[in-house]
Amino acid sequence: MKKINAYGIAAVLSFAAVVTQAAVAGADPVPLTPAPVAESIDAQADFDNALGNAANEFGLATGVGSLSGTLVAAPVGCAAGSAAGAALMPPAFLPGAVGGCIAGAIAGLALGTASGTAALGVPAGIGAAARFFDTINAPSADAANQGTDPGASQGADPAAQAGGDAGK
Repeated sequence: MKKINAYGIAAVLSFAAVVTQAAVAGADPVPLTPAPVAESIDAQADFDNALGNAANEFGLATGVGSLSGTLVAAPVGCAAGSAAGAALMPPAFLPGAVGGCIAGAIAGLALGTASGTAALGVPAGIGAAARFFDTINAPSADAANQGTDPGASQGADPAAQAGGDAGK
């Protein structure tokens, strides 16, 4: 069994109305157009999509921030630890510069990850939150068009609207 298209039914009804109007009134028929089918509004799906987009943006920014912070801070920590280790540590287990480099790199990894995540994650989180709230608070297309009739004043006589006798 075939599905019946809503536009096909509307076209048939529109044609029938035009033919009936022309036969009854004896005037030129005015073609009728079917009203556009309103889309269903699924607020939960809109909310879920907005939340998913915000989570993706924030997750990507924090991931890139932690990676870039780690890659920058580990060599810096190694260099700082090497300089401090050579000057301050006695070569008991490892030579001072190598031990300082390892200790500095470990500290740099931890601090770089945290600082990179904060440096890129906070601005991206603010932007993602703003975009999320804009998305869920935006009026739907149907709500924006309610109460407006774009063709209400077309074709009307301005004098007749003002109460005057323009045709006499």
